[in-house]
Amino acid sequence: MNFRPGRWIVLATALVCLSACSAQKVVPNNQFNTRDYTIQLIPQGNNGNLRIPTASQRCGSNQHDGCMGFDLDTTGLIKFHLGGLGLPNKTCADENVDEVITGIQLTTTVDSSGGNGNKGDFTVLPDAWLKYEAFSSLDLSTGFVYQASVGNPGATQVWLFNANGNDAADGVKTFWYQVTAEACPGSNKDGPWVTDPRGENRGTGR
Repeated sequence: MNFRPGRWIVLATALVCLSACSAQKVVPNNQFNTRDYTIQLIPQGNNGNLRIPTASQRCGSNQHDGCMGFDLDTTGLIKFHLGGLGLPNKTCADENVDEVITGIQLTTTVDSSGGNGNKGDFTVLPDAWLKYEAFSSLDLSTGFVYQASVGNPGATQVWLFNANGNDAADGVKTFWYQVTAEACPGSNKDGPWVTDPRGENRGTGR
C-alpha cells in the first residue's frame, strides 16, 4: 500500500510541553478507540542496557518485554518512564535525577542477524508510512521521533502518540523503537543505556 498523507493528515498530533517541554502528549481522535501503553525503563549498571520490566502487551508471535500491539481502529499514547512509575516528570535540572531519556529512534527494518524479529536495524531509515500513518513527529531523514536539544535537554518521561492509521487490509505493520538514556552532568552514573523492542500496528478498517 502506498501511504496517503491526505487521508491521514487529520490524525496528525499537536505536542504539548509538560514539565519544561520534556514530555509529549496529544489528544487522540475521538472516532477511534484508545489504548495507552506505559513502558518502564531501568538503566542496568555500566553495561549499557536499559531493562524493560514491562511484559509484552497484545503482541502477536515472538512476544518479549516491551513489545506492544495496537489493535484495529485503536490509537494511543506510548508513555516511556525512566525509573520508577508514578513519579513526576523531571529533567537534569531537578534534584536527585541521575539520567534522562535523550533520544527515541524508530525503524521499520528488522535486524536480520537474529532474535526472531525482536530487534530492529537502526542503520536503515524508516519507511514513510511510519510518519504519515503513525508518528507525525517522526523525522524521516534521521529516524528520530524524539531527540534532546539545547531547548529540551531530555527528561525522565516521553510520551508519543501512535495514530495506527495504516490500512488494516495490508496486515500488521511492525516498527521497532530504540530508546537512549544518558547520565546527567555531575551524576556518578555512566551510560548511555539503550534498548530496542518492537511495536505492531493493526491499522484501521474505517
